[in-house]
Amino acid sequence: MHIECGPLCVFSNLGSGASWFVRDEIGNPVIHSRRAFSGVLSELEASLRSLAWSIMALSDLHLDKVIIEFSCVMMAEALLNPTKFPEVQYLIQETLQSLHRFSTYTLNHVEPEKNRVAKLIAVSVTKDQRYQSYVAQGGPAWLAHTIQREALPHDL
Repeated sequence: MHIECGPLCVFSNLGSGASWFVRDEIGNPVIHSRRAFSGVLSELEASLRSLAWSIMALSDLHLDKVIIEFSCVMMAEALLNPTKFPEVQYLIQETLQSLHRFSTYTLNHVEPEKNRVAKLIAVSVTKDQRYQSYVAQGGPAWLAHTIQREALPHDL
């Protein structure tokens, strides 16, 4: 099975919400998760923590071949040039090293629309104060229509 994962975080002065959403090769929802982070000092740190958390979770779930798609421009820059971000360089290095848990992986920077479902889940953490972490099969029921619409081929 080829897995696409969209990790995403939302950073605010109230805390950070994070989520990841996994689709199979034809766009069907496989599994998703959300959690809150506290003590995060910047959007970049929140994004990196979200990515590191999703990598560990996917590895723990024995998913071995993954495409990880993220939309944070600053995180893309940090992953390519860690020395430009000394305040989170340790987190960047730790995240990059953890990718070797997979036999095959690809990191792709994508437009935010591509991670819409993950964003809506992450927003629910802070906006709706849904701080309880969980991992669940498929996608959340409250996003079923959005998930189905995004799974359809775009050339219809």
